[in-house]
Amino acid sequence: MASESRPCTNRASSAESSIVGTPDYMSPEQLFGTAVTPASDWYSAGATLYESLTGHPPAVMKRRLQGRG
Repeated sequence: MASESRPCTNRASSAESSIVGTPDYMSPEQLFGTAVTPASDWYSAGATLYESLTGHPPAVMKRRLQGRG
């Protein structure tokens, strides 16, 4: 039997200053804590597509290009 979906009402598990997400797929705005726009979603979608095509997230490639990975 399928369970009914309900929105999360427990606000104690996250604070306003906490960051939730996978850094390799997060837009710079999210990482630096500035205003998030719909463009942030497109950035994350692009990062996901990039990994689907290349086998690694863009941040890993950036570190490799800088000689740190």
